[in-house]
Amino acid sequence: DADENLAAAHPLSRAGHFALAQRVVCRLTCQYVIVNDSPAAQTGVVVGDGEVGRETSDAPLWFALASEELAAAVGPSLYDLAFEGQRPLREVLTSIAANLLRGAENGVHIDLSSGLVWSPSHYPWMDTNYPAGTPREGYPIELSVLWLRCLHQLTRLHVRIPGYDLEQQSELTQ
Repeated sequence: DADENLAAAHPLSRAGHFALAQRVVCRLTCQYVIVNDSPAAQTGVVVGDGEVGRETSDAPLWFALASEELAAAVGPSLYDLAFEGQRPLREVLTSIAANLLRGAENGVHIDLSSGLVWSPSHYPWMDTNYPAGTPREGYPIELSVLWLRCLHQLTRLHVRIPGYDLEQQSELTQ
């Protein structure tokens, strides 16, 4: 499951198990490639074993953080690796950011006036329908912090997304 893989990547990297953490990020990269190449690209869904899973507003941002931490440990060449013949990690992260900036079909989007991530209820990690939790519609602060980290990472990688100034979005989000 993608949530378990995301949860595993961080401590593996911190504990120095870089090869295993890299395999986890590789698996997740392939999953995000499948999602971002499908009609569901803007919904933030995560796939597991070839099937589309539940929708989420935070998993792509946790994935970006896990990627950043692993690249800090193993080197920036991680961003240029094309896992299993798919797009490189850099392109997958760019696609995640572009989809958030444009807005997802499910309503998850970056509020371009504030720089914060807006999420409908039942999409953040604390509030899913698996099982049903307390609805959290609005601007969950942890999503905006993760978004800011993603923006900083993409800015360091000199990523450009047509129609958006990532440095300006970063300043706004802060």
